[in-house]
Amino acid sequence: MTTFERHIRLIDKSRIQEILLYLVMWLLIILFPIMNESIEYSRGHDFDWKHIFHWWIASIPYLIIFFIHDIVLVPQFLLKGRFKRYAFLTLCILAAFYFSQRLTMDRDVFPAEQEECFHKPLPPAPGMHHQHAYGFPPPNDMPGNHPPRPHLPFPHLINLFIAFLMLGFNVAVSLLFKYYREMDTLEATENIRIKNELKYLKTQISPHFFMNMLNNIHAMIEKDPVKAQDLIIELSKIMRYVLYEGNHNKTTFADEVKFISSYIELMRQRYSAEKVSIELSVPESPSSLIQLPPLLFITFVENAFKHGISYYNNSVIKVSLEENNGNIHFWCFNTKPKANSESILEGGVGLKNVQRRLDLIYGNSYTLELKEDKDNYTVNLTIPCL
Repeated sequence: MTTFERHIRLIDKSRIQEILLYLVMWLLIILFPIMNESIEYSRGHDFDWKHIFHWWIASIPYLIIFFIHDIVLVPQFLLKGRFKRYAFLTLCILAAFYFSQRLTMDRDVFPAEQEECFHKPLPPAPGMHHQHAYGFPPPNDMPGNHPPRPHLPFPHLINLFIAFLMLGFNVAVSLLFKYYREMDTLEATENIRIKNELKYLKTQISPHFFMNMLNNIHAMIEKDPVKAQDLIIELSKIMRYVLYEGNHNKTTFADEVKFISSYIELMRQRYSAEKVSIELSVPESPSSLIQLPPLLFITFVENAFKHGISYYNNSVIKVSLEENNGNIHFWCFNTKPKANSESILEGGVGLKNVQRRLDLIYGNSYTLELKEDKDNYTVNLTIPCL
């Protein structure tokens, strides 16, 4: 699946979730008057279907501007950065909503007011300016004699404010889902980049490893051809692990221990035990349930033999690998030749690659301590079990 296909799937899934949220919202709006009438009915009142239908009809303008805003304005203008056009068109639909509400409400209200005006009391007869009998107020002070008050636009403004809040809610939800879509896309893209980079790093490890091994066998052919043959057999076993397990993202702790042990045994056959002291400490029965990235420790072991062997003085190489409390501890120590003034910490491609792999796989959850002085070099690595 390509990155574009993954991005499309993320957008489709996010949009479906957003639509479901809106459907739930409108379903609650539709069911609200029914629930309200049910409560009133349980209290002994009549079930007023007229009120329910009136609620539904009054909700239609809100539904229309909501769908126009959600389907057209938000995706075509707001999410594409056309803010001025979005603001102008949003004001247009809000203005259209406001005037439609005024026309609808005024048509319902003014006929009643006019009917009330037709039933006003007649003006008082001439000369009757004193107080009315039975203590009633004069006719001019009676409510019916006052002109009708102008109709205030407050209900229209309240409806407009509700519509504004509804569109604001639509904007907030759309931007929230857009943010989650972008984060998911960035995460998916980053995962693909990390996998590709890890694959590239592992392809660099294999040639580097085999080049060193072939150099070792080449040096052994002239000294001891029979031992060189044994080295080739052992190398074929190691190559099988590197080629097959190295292509996987994970391997077992038992297989990695076996691989490191085979490599060190191979190096023991090359060097004399009198000149080079090699010690390996691994569990007798390493777990096959614990998983870790393959070929993670071999670079440090290779560097120990590459930089720690002296042809003039005795050399010491020690390697330890163990599992404890959900962590894997790797420790490697080697002496440095007296004539070698080159810093191992400034090493080549192998050391930089393994550090980069650790960063990509474990982030900040691993600890790597490299110590170097003029005589010794030590690696102390702790990684969590996968």
